[in-house]
Amino acid sequence: PQPPAPPGPRDLGDAILRAQRTARWLKSLPPGVERVSMSSMRLGEDDAVVIADFLRAKGGAIKELDLKCNSLSTVALGHLLGALPSCPRLQGLALGDNPIGPGGGAALAGALDGLPALEKLGMGGTKLG
Repeated sequence: PQPPAPPGPRDLGDAILRAQRTARWLKSLPPGVERVSMSSMRLGEDDAVVIADFLRAKGGAIKELDLKCNSLSTVALGHLLGALPSCPRLQGLALGDNPIGPGGGAALAGALDGLPALEKLGMGGTKLG
């Protein structure tokens, strides 16, 4: 399955309103940040939309993205996967302990070719089947 299309301006605006904490946290990161750790921040679908927008705009330097131990579903993962090509230096991606499920696993498998630098992928506890 294909990841969902990037959110339109209205969808992104709505998501930012619902995920203000995440939007503020991402804005506080220094330019050129290489490691983004958002483990155990209770992130959900709206947060994933905001994170995806951040990755599209500023993901070029990111080498590690840690999103484990959140509430990221298959739909949330789809938003993130659509933005990961904007992170060509991504070497580590931690998604473990999220309720991603088998559909998210299939979407992730299809996205791996677009992540040429990826060396580590953490998926434990995602119920991929």
